[in-house]
Amino acid sequence: MVLGLGALPAPRRLTPWSAAPLFVPLAFIALEPALSGHPSTQPPIALLFPANVLHVVAMAVWVGGLASLLLILPAATRVLGAPERGRLLAATLARFSPLALACVAVILLTGLGQAYAYVRDLDNLLDTPYGRAVLIKFVLLAGLLIPLGAYNRYRSVPRLARIAAGGEAPGRAGLALRRALRGEAALIVVVLAVTAALAGYAPATATQAGPFSASAPLGPAELELTVDPARVGSNQVHLYFYDARSGAQFTRMKELEASAALPERSIGPLSLEPRRSGPGHYTVQGALLGVAGDWRLEVTMRTSAFDEHSAEIEVPVR
Repeated sequence: MVLGLGALPAPRRLTPWSAAPLFVPLAFIALEPALSGHPSTQPPIALLFPANVLHVVAMAVWVGGLASLLLILPAATRVLGAPERGRLLAATLARFSPLALACVAVILLTGLGQAYAYVRDLDNLLDTPYGRAVLIKFVLLAGLLIPLGAYNRYRSVPRLARIAAGGEAPGRAGLALRRALRGEAALIVVVLAVTAALAGYAPATATQAGPFSASAPLGPAELELTVDPARVGSNQVHLYFYDARSGAQFTRMKELEASAALPERSIGPLSLEPRRSGPGHYTVQGALLGVAGDWRLEVTMRTSAFDEHSAEIEVPVR
């Protein structure tokens, strides 16, 4: 016997107290990716952490809704007659469609914000594994998933609403909806795989950060310079001097000076104070490189009253 909607038992409603045990695992699902991934370690944490949580929650709601439409709704419609089946499909899709649209908007906004923080420029988007994964994810969302969602919202929903109003069976409209939902679900699986890859890659901005090392000839010596961590703020500069011929520590300098400048911002030269830390090894503690850019560190060495040698090394600070 075919049951009408009026013959179905009333659904049991969850009270706040009965639903409370669900909040703990749901909160863990929402927070765990941010706690164990880049948002908890890469600045600005105060912005990236909540953005990641919202990103995960929106994706979970979207995926959960699609799973319900594909797995639960067909089972519910099998016990209904043709008119009731059309009305149930139309009502369910009409409720889920604006929710899915809101989820997609949140996913795009939070995703773009995180992508800017982790990638920053076009070169990083194309030349780093993290940037390429971000680009693939954006193309899948904007180029494929959003058009599928738009089709469901502006074609399937009105069509099913007309069918429900006329008391007809879903027929081809229901079949087209099921195919569109399956395609959307398959693409989401690919997006989730790309997201998993993102978690395994270091952000493009992190791969640019120090420590930075470089070398340059300096008269009779070879200079090796290390800046740690080569990020905006306080940095430690190590200067190592080796004899250009023998490779031994070079210790014949009478005076040593160093400075830092950022010509593109008209900053400097700022005087640095190298202090001897060992044979042929000098250290600058707390070198303040307060702006991102390509800093020029100049080292000048005097080996006698008449002999002076200088070297300039460009240090990228991010």
